[in-house]
Amino acid sequence: MQPEPIDIEAADGRSISALRFAATDPRATVVIRGGTAIPQRFYRHFAAALAEAGYTTYTFDYRGIGHSRAPGSLRREDARYLDWAQSDAPAVAAHARRQAPDRPLVAVCHSFGAQTLGLDPGLDRYAAALLIAAGSADGAHWPRHQRMMLRVLWRIMPLIAGTVGYIPGWMGLGEDLPGGAARDWARWARHPRFLHGVVEPDALHYARWGAPVTMMSFADDAYAPPGAAAEAFGWYAHAADARHDRLDGPVGHFGFFRPAAAEALWPRAIEHIERMLG
Repeated sequence: MQPEPIDIEAADGRSISALRFAATDPRATVVIRGGTAIPQRFYRHFAAALAEAGYTTYTFDYRGIGHSRAPGSLRREDARYLDWAQSDAPAVAAHARRQAPDRPLVAVCHSFGAQTLGLDPGLDRYAAALLIAAGSADGAHWPRHQRMMLRVLWRIMPLIAGTVGYIPGWMGLGEDLPGGAARDWARWARHPRFLHGVVEPDALHYARWGAPVTMMSFADDAYAPPGAAAEAFGWYAHAADARHDRLDGPVGHFGFFRPAAAEALWPRAIEHIERMLG
């Protein structure tokens, strides 16, 4: 399937690069909210599968990532986590809603995209949400030796961002990560309540979520171990129908979106969406 490239303007005028995977006879629209430093091309195979199943699907790059990265040095990029969660993702959702106002809108959220869905001021646009590999970053959910390593990482990351201006992708993140987003990640992760202890209370809309939500988590996910996934699931406790689908590996944090998971996991995810939409 050949997706349609589109540019969507965020509220502050920033251009967000997106792809539209059109379904022939769509029953709903899906917006895939990706993870930190993960370009939208990573989600293209699952987006195409959703379109084939009858869901017109949008992927996008947050500002500073992939095709939403401005020309020139990333040192000059001032993207922050709240820009991604409160401006970029909502702009794509608003565009998708305008294109199909009579069809339900579904959020498929991976990692950061799932953690921050409740920061979206336009949360009521969504009829349902599927959360993939989501978890709190509270270090208490990791074994002691990993907890110590994470504490070091959260201290080093802002230093690197301050020195280089960004976090280079070769350090293991995939894409280059804007310095502001890196500092936010480290700051949020150092707080025991993660973003809930850092973000202003009036920006936390999790308690407003009333639509159906399903989380798919994986026992071998090193970025979101079982305790971290359970805590994140609790953020959406106000959902009309909240379900946590816990699965064994080998899947990890990224495996769900790879083509190797198409036969075993994607039909299950699509069933979850269909059930939530009724």
